[in-house]
Amino acid sequence: MILFLDDEINVLRSIERLFRAKKIVIHTTTNPEEALRLIKEKEVKVIVSDFRMQEVNGIEFLKKVKIIQPTTYRMILSGYADENLINSAIQNEDIHEYLLKPYDQESLINKIKTIYLDRGGDGSTNTESR
Repeated sequence: MILFLDDEINVLRSIERLFRAKKIVIHTTTNPEEALRLIKEKEVKVIVSDFRMQEVNGIEFLKKVKIIQPTTYRMILSGYADENLINSAIQNEDIHEYLLKPYDQESLINKIKTIYLDRGGDGSTNTESR
């Protein structure tokens, strides 16, 4: 599973359209607790989280993901960055990567698809986005 977490629904809708156009199945949520529930129930190969959210920052959220599913590839995608905090999180292996918004759409798709397949994803595109 590929999972995106962002507290802005319009951002998630844009990402859903982008991946749907390439027939790549993703799951999205605006709710960190729902994301954690999904992570506890299903194998998540890649998770992409916003950094600045109302309920929790992306690094704190991804630290929780690391405890639940340590092999999940954890990425921050955000228009805001505290470089010291991001660099520290990468050095501590709490996150694997940080991408700055705005992002190149094709690069994002290719990066996520490659990471997903490298981590044993089946490449299936016949499930619905959530």
